[in-house]
Amino acid sequence: MSNKLLEILKKNQEDITFLKEKIENMQKDIDRVKAITDTNSNELNNISNKSYYIEKYLENLQNKEIEILLTDEKIHVSDS
Repeated sequence: MSNKLLEILKKNQEDITFLKEKIENMQKDIDRVKAITDTNSNELNNISNKSYYIEKYLENLQNKEIEILLTDEKIHVSDS
């Protein structure tokens, strides 16, 4: 083979090696982003679950307060 062809093949091999390294680094970045996304997704699910239970708790409190007010109203109406 001619020297020119050998140089081209050597350069192509260097390019391939460089690109392989870049791809490996990109894959590591992708894996890190996936891990962060999974963590964030779990945290969002936890927050969503907590907010649901807080909402139900507040509804329950509000219902109890309404019952107390209605009971007080009945007492006041019957007193008069």
